[in-house]
Amino acid sequence: MNGVTERQNYLMYKLMDIKDDYDFLLGVLTHVRHPDDTEEMIYYLEHGDDVNDQNVILFGLWLSNRRYHPERNLAGNDTWVFISRLEDAIPGEDEKA
Repeated sequence: MNGVTERQNYLMYKLMDIKDDYDFLLGVLTHVRHPDDTEEMIYYLEHGDDVNDQNVILFGLWLSNRRYHPERNLAGNDTWVFISRLEDAIPGEDEKA
């Protein structure tokens, strides 16, 4: 037994559908080690919006920081929120106070 679970193996194949690149796979799988995080990543890959290699890397880092480095969560975010367009992150002229 090599220590890789069936779900981690499944995650690896789902990631290869996004980008079949060793560095990408290693980067994501290094941060997504816990079984609960593996399940969250699989769910994101299957049901998420705007799933691409960059967002997958960011989500993997977010999962790792949430679990192993909660002190880094200065904004207090306990859920993953991704803004796919910069325009959505910046209030328009009519929304400014």
